[in-house]
Amino acid sequence: MSKNRRISTINLAKKFKINTNVVVYCIKKHINKNIILGFNFQLNEQLIGYAYHKVFLSLYDTDNKSLNNIINYLNLTLM
Repeated sequence: MSKNRRISTINLAKKFKINTNVVVYCIKKHINKNIILGFNFQLNEQLIGYAYHKVFLSLYDTDNKSLNNIINYLNLTLM
């Protein structure tokens, strides 16, 4: 579900070869146990004129000032 949040309970049931009622029961059970904390939508930023960037950095021996400079630069550049 984390890869495809819009998958229906019917398609989940088909994927796992179980009854749809079992899928609904499991989802409710996970909600009650706080394993599933909520549902949210996924926005297609390109359709409204925004670009989405995910940046992964591995930084070694970086002081706070340099790290803040990098974060500020990325925020200003990518916004």
